[in-house]
Amino acid sequence: IYAKVMTPAALLAVATGTALVIDRGFAGGWFPVKLVLVMFMAFFHMYCGTLLVAASRHGATGPLLFYRALPLLPAALIAAVFLLVTGKPF
Repeated sequence: IYAKVMTPAALLAVATGTALVIDRGFAGGWFPVKLVLVMFMAFFHMYCGTLLVAASRHGATGPLLFYRALPLLPAALIAAVFLLVTGKPF
């Protein structure tokens, strides 16, 4: 699922976002903050890929709590981006 669904979806999201910026431009202080958050999402996606490769080679290492808490970071990033885009607070 990671390589066949999630990675193409991430690339499509970045490509369409880039196309929108080129087409419509941007204004406001919220936009650079959103770009940084999206960059963190991309790095988190790559980090998850390295975790998957390591788990397939050596088995899952680390405490179970780590893997259960892992989805909290992208959830917080998505919520923050959503609030920035819809609210445009600054």
